Formats: sequence, C-alpha cells, structure tokens
Amino acid sequence: MQTVIRKWGNSLALRVPQALAADLQLVEGAMVSMTIEDHTLVVKPARKRFQLSDLLAQMDGKPKHPESDWGKPEGQEVW
Repeated sequence: MQTVIRKWGNSLALRVPQALAADLQLVEGAMVSMTIEDHTLVVKPARKRFQLSDLLAQMDGKPKHPESDWGKPEGQEVW
C-alpha cells in the first residue's frame, strides 16, 4: 500500500490508511514510536509506560496476599 507524505506546519505528516489503522488497532491520539532500520522508516505502536505514582494510586492499601513464613534465620539475617 502506498501513501503520500504531506507538509504539516514545519513538519511532514504520514497518513495511515483506515485499513492499516484498523489492523493495528490504532486510534486518533495513539502514540507510536518511529525508528530507522537499514534505511527504512519503521513505525510501531508505542509501548505504554507506567508511572509508579499512578500504579500506587490504584492500590487500596490492603494486602493482596497473605504473609509467607520463610522459617527461622539461617545466617546473618536481621529480623
């Protein structure tokens, strides 16, 4: 499939045809990563990056799993 690169402000824009966007489950506003590999432009859906503060905010403060008893100290452990 071919498409045309267009000018968008001071940058260039690449339009993703609807069929390809649907196959890749891309929607408006989706983040993608672009790299160059062997003189080829590679565009991939970006991997979601998590922030620790966001993950901790989802916790309700209650333990999800019971404590494990690992037995008595065997070496220089401080309990």
